Amino acid sequence: CLDAIQPCSLADAAELSDLLTRYELEGLLLAHDNIALQHSAIQSPSNTEVLVSPVDDDTSEKFPQDANIKIIKIEKTNEPLGATVRNEGDAVIIGRIVKGGAAEKSGLLHEGDEVLEVNGIEMRGKSVNEVCDILSGMTGTLTFLIVPELRNRQPHSPTRDTLMNVKAHFDYDPEDDLYIPCRELGTSFQKGDILHIISQDDPNWWQAFREGEEDQSLAGLIPSRTFQHQREVMKQTITGEKTTKEKSKKAGTLLCAKKNPKKKKKKAPYGSYNDGGYPFIYNQHC
Repeated sequence: CLDAIQPCSLADAAELSDLLTRYELEGLLLAHDNIALQHSAIQSPSNTEVLVSPVDDDTSEKFPQDANIKIIKIEKTNEPLGATVRNEGDAVIIGRIVKGGAAEKSGLLHEGDEVLEVNGIEMRGKSVNEVCDILSGMTGTLTFLIVPELRNRQPHSPTRDTLMNVKAHFDYDPEDDLYIPCRELGTSFQKGDILHIISQDDPNWWQAFREGEEDQSLAGLIPSRTFQHQREVMKQTITGEKTTKEKSKKAGTLLCAKKNPKKKKKKAPYGSYNDGGYPFIYNQHC
C-alpha cells in the first residue's frame, strides 16, 4: 500500500501513509499474524519467517535521531543471507539484494536500508568485512533493526529469468578478488564455462548461475564485462610500465647496443577484441 500511495500528492494519501506507518497499527498486524501462525501453522513456501515488530522504548532511546526504526525478523539457514552492504560514513547500508536468497524472499530488506543492529549487535561504525563476518556466522532467526529507505525503493521482483548466456574467457576465483562486495556470494568459474546472467542491475557486479548449477536457489556475483575489462587494462598498463622501466635500467648499463632497424608490431593485449572494443572476457553464447 505504501509503495502504491507514495507517489500520490493528495492529502488523503499522506494521511493514509501516516496511519499505516504508526507503531500501533504495526503492533496490531503483528499480533494478528502471530495468532494466525499459532492456529493454522501457516508457512511460507520458502520456510522463511518474516515478522515486522514495533520498536520498544529502549530502542527509541538508543537511537533517538532515527524516528522510523523497524524490527524485522528473518529465518536464515546455513546458506548466505543474500545481501551485501556498503559503508556511508559510520552507517552500514544494504547495497544489493541477490536473487534467490532469504533477504529477497522476505521482501522486507531493500537496497538503501540502514542496518542499525543484528541480533543485538550494533552495526554502526563497523566495516563491510566485519559485518559480513558477523552475518556469515549467524543462523536461525536474525533480528534486524533497520531504518528503511523509502525514496528509491523499487518494487519487489522475485523472477530469475535468464537475460543472456555468456562463455567465460578467463578464470575467476572470488577468494582472490579484493573488490568483490562479499566473497561468500561470489561464483567461481573457469575459462570455457557457460554462465547464465539473470541480473545486470549493477554495472560492476552481475548476478549469474554457472551452467549445470541452475537448481541452486541463490545466484552468485561475477564481475561485469566492463568492470573486468577495466581491471585487465589497468593490469596491462601497470605491467607495461614496469617492463619499460626494467628495459630502460638494463639499457643504461650497456655502453653500446645493436639497434634493430625493424620495428616490431605491437600485440593487442589479452588477445583479439570484439566489435564493442572489449577483450573477449565474456563472449555471448546462444
